[in-house]
Amino acid sequence: MRSVLDNPEQGMMISQAVLGTLALAVVLAALLVVGRLLWCLVIALRERRYVISSISAISLVCIVAALSMVVIVWFGYAVAHTGKDASSDLTVVLITVPPFFLVSLGLWLLGGKLLSRLRSSVVTSP
Repeated sequence: MRSVLDNPEQGMMISQAVLGTLALAVVLAALLVVGRLLWCLVIALRERRYVISSISAISLVCIVAALSMVVIVWFGYAVAHTGKDASSDLTVVLITVPPFFLVSLGLWLLGGKLLSRLRSSVVTSP
């Protein structure tokens, strides 16, 4: 029985599968961070905390800009007319994915800090 690995021209290469998985991970991380920041923005606007809401809005712009940079680099790599191999795939991944995940982590933690400040400022009425 023959497998796809016997003939690399058939099917997808392993590096392409890893790139596809990383692309999904980047999009999922961006969606999670955007969701948390939007939730923070909505709560801050309801409580009329305009400084926190403006920080949340600026953070949303930052995560969209970071995702845009990743998409631009990957699109430029995809349409380039140069030979693509596993080492060039690894170079593109190392240039884009770790910085994006670090930005996402920072904004995720910032959103959590802002949400904790919003929760601590809520005064319960008797």
